[in-house]
Amino acid sequence: MKILGKSSSLPERWGADVTFAANGGLVGCQRKEIADLIASVHDGRLAKELAQMQRLGRAILIVEGRLKWTSDGHLLGRDFGSPWTRSTHRNLLRSVQSQGVWVESTDDVADTVVAILELAEWCRKPKHQSLIRRPGPVSPWGKATNADWSKHLLQSFEGVGPELAKNIFEHFGNRLPLDWRVSEAELREVLGVGPKIAKRLVEALA
Repeated sequence: MKILGKSSSLPERWGADVTFAANGGLVGCQRKEIADLIASVHDGRLAKELAQMQRLGRAILIVEGRLKWTSDGHLLGRDFGSPWTRSTHRNLLRSVQSQGVWVESTDDVADTVVAILELAEWCRKPKHQSLIRRPGPVSPWGKATNADWSKHLLQSFEGVGPELAKNIFEHFGNRLPLDWRVSEAELREVLGVGPKIAKRLVEALA
């Protein structure tokens, strides 16, 4: 875990093991190996930590360890003090998420480190566009003056996603895509268009 940065008691104030800043807020991750998760439910630590995490900008519970269940849904492993079933486990995680705390699962401590580094990178992104898709039909669909249609068509070209299509359309307006009379040099003036994409676009429309 030392790869994540210097040790401090500060994250404990927010009920976390690891904290980092992202987009003006504080993100906290609480790591629980499965045995510790179960023990923390019984001794009240998890409830206390979840309450503390409410003050964070974003709170994440990481459940560490591969879980194996018997055919009747009981957790395999050492004696956990009381039965821990698949249903109990799922309902606990649902209760955690109902408090606004994200839940992540990892295989082991090495996987936890990777997950936290990925979370930090993801949380620090100014925009998330994985779920943005090409717009559906809207009137007047099919006209060069219609921004949605033009951006939709631009995304048909390899390497052009939602953000780049928007940049191209806003740069050239209704000169695109029906009236494509621009050079590679002009295309490279658009934010996000490099030499390869500019060459590919011109060749595709030659």
